[in-house]
Amino acid sequence: MSHPETINPRRWRKWCRRSLAALGVLLLLALAAVAALPYGLSTPRARRWLLEWANRVLAPGGRLEVASFRFSWFGPTRMTGFTIRDAQGEVVVTAPKALWDRTLRQILFEYPRLGRLRLDGGRLDIERRPDGSIDLLEALEPILTPDPLADWTIDLVRSHVRVRSPELTSPCVANHGTVQIRRPPAPQPLSWHVRLVDGDLPDAPTLEVVGWLNRWTATPEHPGDLELTASARRWPLGLERSEGTVTAAWTGSVQIWRQSGRWATQGEAAFAPIQVAARDGQAVRLDALRADWDLDQSAEGWQITSLRLRGDAGTLQAKGTTQAGGFHTHIEGDLRLDKALALVLAEPLDQPLGLRLDEAHALVMMDLTRRAALQAEGPTAGPRPLEIEGRALVDGLKRSKDTGVAKISPVLLDVRAAYDPAADALGLRALHLANGSGTVQLSGRLDGVSGQRRADLSGTVEADWSELLEATDSPIAAETALEIGPITFHVTGLLSAAATLSESLIAELRVPLQRAGAFGMEVGPTEVAARWEQGRLTFEPIETTLNGGRLRFWPEIDARDDWSAITLRLAPGSSIEGATVNDEVSRRVLAFVVPTLADATRVNGRVSARFDRAEVPLSGPGGTVIEGTIVFDDVTFAPGPLADQLLGVIGPDGGGPVLHLAQPVVLSVHDGKVHQHGLAVPLGNVARVEMEGWVDFDRNLELDVAVGLAPGARMTAERPVLALIARGVRPVIPIRGTLDDPRVDTEAFGRNLGRMGLDLAERAGLGFGAALLERVTRPRTPEEQARIEQERARREAERQERKARQEQKRLERRMRRGRG
Repeated sequence: MSHPETINPRRWRKWCRRSLAALGVLLLLALAAVAALPYGLSTPRARRWLLEWANRVLAPGGRLEVASFRFSWFGPTRMTGFTIRDAQGEVVVTAPKALWDRTLRQILFEYPRLGRLRLDGGRLDIERRPDGSIDLLEALEPILTPDPLADWTIDLVRSHVRVRSPELTSPCVANHGTVQIRRPPAPQPLSWHVRLVDGDLPDAPTLEVVGWLNRWTATPEHPGDLELTASARRWPLGLERSEGTVTAAWTGSVQIWRQSGRWATQGEAAFAPIQVAARDGQAVRLDALRADWDLDQSAEGWQITSLRLRGDAGTLQAKGTTQAGGFHTHIEGDLRLDKALALVLAEPLDQPLGLRLDEAHALVMMDLTRRAALQAEGPTAGPRPLEIEGRALVDGLKRSKDTGVAKISPVLLDVRAAYDPAADALGLRALHLANGSGTVQLSGRLDGVSGQRRADLSGTVEADWSELLEATDSPIAAETALEIGPITFHVTGLLSAAATLSESLIAELRVPLQRAGAFGMEVGPTEVAARWEQGRLTFEPIETTLNGGRLRFWPEIDARDDWSAITLRLAPGSSIEGATVNDEVSRRVLAFVVPTLADATRVNGRVSARFDRAEVPLSGPGGTVIEGTIVFDDVTFAPGPLADQLLGVIGPDGGGPVLHLAQPVVLSVHDGKVHQHGLAVPLGNVARVEMEGWVDFDRNLELDVAVGLAPGARMTAERPVLALIARGVRPVIPIRGTLDDPRVDTEAFGRNLGRMGLDLAERAGLGFGAALLERVTRPRTPEEQARIEQERARREAERQERKARQEQKRLERRMRRGRG
């Protein structure tokens, strides 16, 4: 019988002690390794490994950079040099220090509960690119995972924030910014809270944006529910547009909701001041603009509960509803233009018309309608045209004049049009613009509204042109009578900004001239037809009557490529034949060519003219240039002031009561003056005068008049001056002053006598020098002075009579408009 071997107790205890010691060592080593893990993960080698892993997660949208990590089993994780870059390598978020409230244990065992990341004193740079993408969202997209258990928060405190976008004139910058993005686990929504302060003062501009997005309720048909609230206090805004820039300071709040795919918004905002700067250098300033609105989207469509704009320029409000496949919106407005805005709008009219608007008041009513498609048309029928019908009444228009402020008749605008979205075409059924002075009617079609905008438009213009001329600051308007029938026009071509208007447009214009009169000249009926094509304006020949004679003109327009200078030219050969002249034509027109006709009376006869060159600038630099010949056909007249003075030099009865003109005269106009070169005018039956000098369009003159004998003239003893002239002495008399009041320059006349180099008194034995000087410079006799005063009084009476007739015509036109 055998017995089991007994175990040696001592050996058993020894083995246990050794096992426990080994286990303790292993445990100590494990504890040491665990305790050393935070330190090991903070080494440069571990940092590189962690960043490689993180950047694989963020790729390709962003990249993470950290200068150092500091992990702990019992405290938060700390980082320095924290930076997030976008796909292009630009810095999006950076901070000198970052605090992650996760311990190492939570990082390893509680993923995806990522806790809160706090960036203190950092910088946030957000850019919205032209394609609509946002670099911050692209960089954070990998961590915006749809994992319902993900839970993280990012806080930026005391940070510098900059937002850039193509439509902003300059980046939106805040020196003190707080940004919080909260992404809790499902079903809680993603939320954000942004507060920006631009400055250190207590009342510095601020902007606060709070909102949330519930992605868990999103469906393929409807995005998730959304709520956004933005509040601002004097926050600067600047928008860049193709036409110019708009800057303003915004104060107010905006709320936007989206529930089950339907939107709603309400709020109020105040903008003060508003600066609008156009590309062409024009600027407009509005002191204040307030807006409030309440809009809701329902199953039937949009409901505009209220929409109101109030500001310096007036108020504008709208109400409307939409239904499935159609809608109707009614807009009403009460608008006022202040002086600054009116001046900018009227600037294009200032140069050609002298129009400078002071203020305006407009009542606007408009209806926008899109009718619902019939079921029989089927789902492929496409959207129906948008029908536009509106009316605007502009009243209170005033304009500045040299004589004060004049009121402009109210302007009424009616428009009926339809926009076809499928064809991108606007059909203008009727546009009617009218006021007391005339009407404009326009109809046609505009294709490619959002693109090239190809126009095919026709219209008519009817106006009281005499009244329109009267409304301008032109000094000749009150003396011009103008009657024109309905003007018709047709325009085709491209209207887009990229197109060159001078090359793309074709326009035709027809002006039925019924009557035109000015300065005693009367133009008979004719039609002026013009065509604009390939950058050139051409006219059909104009043939009509002028004061009983024939007028033949071939006008043309010459313009620079940039339209900085426009010139009206008459082709060589343009002429006037056999036009009757009278006192008015003589005084206002012919006196510039033949100064002896100045203020002449009992003018009778005919004239003809042929133009070799005629250029009249309508805009831009340059002056009027006219060259040609005027032929006088037995024109008779009673002498005026200048002819009187010259007749006084010749002697008693030197010219008789009536003078004659029957010869050609050279016409030369340059530098705003009508120049006289070798002009020889008969002065009575025995003498003639030769003139050198000029007369300008303000009736100033500077002439040197040489007195000579007429061919075949016989001297008499009563005219010793003529006898002296026959011996070879031709005195030159300098005439200065104006056509209405010519005066002899006695000092210049004395110098002329000295330059003759002859002792006229010894040569003639008549004391001619003293006699001639005395005759030219002697005071007028009472009889002569009385005759001159009587003639001036007669002319003034004629002028007052003409003025009274013009006022009577204006009154009659106003009465006719009042009855109409």
